Amino acid sequence: MTLPMSTPKEVNGIDTIFPLTKMPDNPKLSYNTVAKQTILSKEWINQSIAMLPFCMKDKVPLIWHTNPGSSLVLFSCPICGTVWKRDRKWNEDKAQFYKEAYGGK
Repeated sequence: MTLPMSTPKEVNGIDTIFPLTKMPDNPKLSYNTVAKQTILSKEWINQSIAMLPFCMKDKVPLIWHTNPGSSLVLFSCPICGTVWKRDRKWNEDKAQFYKEAYGGK
């Protein structure tokens, strides 16, 4: 038995993002989430494809905050103002990530 094939269809990538009606309160990101995204991003960059963090509510690129300091803010939305901060276990997770990745060095 042969399964029916769907007709190929081109879809604008941004249209695959389903908008949220309500942003979560105080979204937090773990070190592991950001580290995994960075690793994947490097693979995509090698194929000339950019991976950008987007606000799912407003469908706009987020502002990336490097060296967030005491604010702990990693990303912010320029439209709705939502901020994504480091979670409270960031430093513990970072230490564990490096320990596993580099054999305890």
